[in-house]
Amino acid sequence: MARHEIGLRISARLDALTRWADDRGRVARDLQELVHAIMLMFAGNPSSPHTVVLGGETFMFRTGPIYENFLNEQAGPGGPKWAPWSPAYAASRKARAGTVKSGRRKGQARMIKILTLTGKLCKEATAARSITVEVGSSRVTATMIVDAEQVPYAKIHDEGGVIPAHRVSPKQAKALAWMWMVKGGEVVKGPFFSRGHEIPAITMPQREFLTVGDSIPARYRTVLDNMIQAWFKGIMRGGAGRIAYEVKSHA
Repeated sequence: MARHEIGLRISARLDALTRWADDRGRVARDLQELVHAIMLMFAGNPSSPHTVVLGGETFMFRTGPIYENFLNEQAGPGGPKWAPWSPAYAASRKARAGTVKSGRRKGQARMIKILTLTGKLCKEATAARSITVEVGSSRVTATMIVDAEQVPYAKIHDEGGVIPAHRVSPKQAKALAWMWMVKGGEVVKGPFFSRGHEIPAITMPQREFLTVGDSIPARYRTVLDNMIQAWFKGIMRGGAGRIAYEVKSHA
């Protein structure tokens, strides 16, 4: 399975746990459950919440830092805002979004956000489909990777870069078809058709989404600490303590 080399990684140190158990191997295996659960917390999404049980306590994650990146259009809590759309693309997106059909905002323009045209990128970034946990000599590490087969455009958005000039041709039809075009600064509604189209090189700004920022927000740190204590109570037979951990983007 093809994968992008972008991801989120969390590591927990084993040497911080030696005073709670003599069996270092067992602690390492049990710690896999905790770091996997922490990764699920980061990937919380109200459309598909993640649930874990630690030490008999159930934790449900309806939202998380990655989902909030899409909601707030920024690279991690308190991080830099994503680069805005170009004026031409912003105009076309607004035209395609249309207006609200019912409710208090009926007739008003639909709210549109960056990187949410289909919602698939946010869905895949928070689906936690690919989490691997590795046990090393001094730490246990969980890594979450976005699947390139599902969202091949994830890497260019998360890291930025240049999309080379290329030609787009129809694969299952005689012609390409699209509904909107920007001409002379104006958005024109189609439909438009073409047997092939030359796309010039495009410089895509970085809009990092697979990150929790430089500092985990207090509301998530509180949940994380509760998870750690529940894990200690269940695995360490009623013990309590702290675990040294670190989080990195682009694993």
